[in-house]
Amino acid sequence: MTETDYSTIKNRYVSYGNPDNVTKDIIASFSQLDPTLPTGCLITVTGLSLPQYDSIITINPANYQYQIIHPSNDTLSYTVNVLAIYNDTVKQFTATGIPFTGPTSHVIDPYYNGPQGPQTIIKIDNGIDAIDDDTLFIVQVPLGINDVKENVSYITLYPNPSSDKMNVQIAKQSNEDFQVVFTDIYGKMLLNEPVKHKMGTQNYTFDISAYSPGMYFLLVFDKNQKALFVEKVIKK
Repeated sequence: MTETDYSTIKNRYVSYGNPDNVTKDIIASFSQLDPTLPTGCLITVTGLSLPQYDSIITINPANYQYQIIHPSNDTLSYTVNVLAIYNDTVKQFTATGIPFTGPTSHVIDPYYNGPQGPQTIIKIDNGIDAIDDDTLFIVQVPLGINDVKENVSYITLYPNPSSDKMNVQIAKQSNEDFQVVFTDIYGKMLLNEPVKHKMGTQNYTFDISAYSPGMYFLLVFDKNQKALFVEKVIKK
């Protein structure tokens, strides 16, 4: 209650300043999903520690891109985790210890067309002069490794493990649209089903009996293009 926060929030733009004599840890998150297209991403940045008088600006400069601007001279670092949908595949990318050295702008782009196909990169603009000085390629990792997620409490998955049926329970006191995505460990999309939720607690059942025993992943997105739930599924 004794802390002071300076912030500006407007369309596609958030700025945050720390005037207090205490370091503040910042989590920055961006998600975008188009249910009519095979694209969508969840970008999460953690480990940003702002000392006194430091500031951070985040902006959505283009579709499926997230920009983080550090305008001061302090040296910071962060961890980035990306979940991205490519046609019928969900891929995960993660990296730790990415440095901000002096005034710097980083643009996180999950849809860069690289030599291995679409992948996540970070375009680095040192000095914030609209000139890209470097490109950092983020390593793809198996789904569920080092993932950073905060699942909402009103979505649950049961039974898990399961041999034939997978139930997604949504306890939401409003009528809303959701998208349920089921993938294998390589991110290949096996199910991509819309859910029109009716107010209250409802169970939605999906048949997974045709799939081989092993590990899978369930993702649930809401109508506002936000990834709400990411969970491992064990198929017996």
